[in-house]
Amino acid sequence: MAAIPTQISVVDQPQEVSVKTAMTEQVTEVLDLAPPLLPTEKIGPMGWVRLVYHFELPQNYDADELTKIFKKSYSAFKDRVPIAGCEFVPTPTYLEDGVLQLRHYGDEIEHDFKVKDLRNEDFPSFEKLKTQGFPVSALDTDVVCQRGLGGEWPAAGVDRLNATMMQLNFVKGGLLLNMLFLHAVIDGACMYKFTELLAEEVRKAQGLSISEPAEIPVADRAKIAKSSGAKPGNPEDHAEYLEIPFTPTGPPEKLAMPIAHGNVFYFSPEKIQALKELASPSNAKHFKSNEDNAPYISTNDAITALVRLSIHTR
Repeated sequence: MAAIPTQISVVDQPQEVSVKTAMTEQVTEVLDLAPPLLPTEKIGPMGWVRLVYHFELPQNYDADELTKIFKKSYSAFKDRVPIAGCEFVPTPTYLEDGVLQLRHYGDEIEHDFKVKDLRNEDFPSFEKLKTQGFPVSALDTDVVCQRGLGGEWPAAGVDRLNATMMQLNFVKGGLLLNMLFLHAVIDGACMYKFTELLAEEVRKAQGLSISEPAEIPVADRAKIAKSSGAKPGNPEDHAEYLEIPFTPTGPPEKLAMPIAHGNVFYFSPEKIQALKELASPSNAKHFKSNEDNAPYISTNDAITALVRLSIHTR
């Protein structure tokens, strides 16, 4: 007996049945919140570098609104760059080897963000500071910095060693923004990059668009985290490091004295070019026979020549 064809009705069957569903997966790299310390960071200077940025503002600016913007952007910055939100803590073997490690604290430590309103106090206005060229003598570090003179070096067992700190100083007609960077994990190039990233977060907090986001070269850290084995890495192979036969109880006396100041100088492209011409071997008073050995004068050559000359003429 032949089979009788039947028709099965499917309730709510769609007119078109999808044959294939394509799925995509996007992988986002998550940064290590507390990466292992590099060898140079383990022996780096445990002191904070203090920077003060100057911003001219209208006389009637809203300090409360600016505080909200900077607090939000600082938190976002620490999330984006985990090391900026880390602190040094002892390792389990600290008593034996004195080695520290990073611990990510995020917004746990409230003292890393402070605000001072100096507009009603006897503090120079921004216009006066600008007219004077922002002299170091007028910027009392005990007032405008998170840590005053001599405070760049932490006290063992007393101070928490967080990598960054921020202080907003509102003055008449402007803002003095103080940033502290722990030098052991944040060198000069890193400070520049951190400033760039923080500035970007400040713009985001105001709703401004970022056409070309700054890049964070995390791959560079991975490259130097482990020795290639090409060289043994003995202290005697590195003249830039000095191995001492004892454990220091603190920073060098001269280095910790509250009289050392650093200054930042700006050289325009025209001034750099003029400086290169002056630093040319053709202008040398001695060793004129080496005139042809340096046809190209780099910016580093020119600046080094200027620094050396300024030291000799003191």
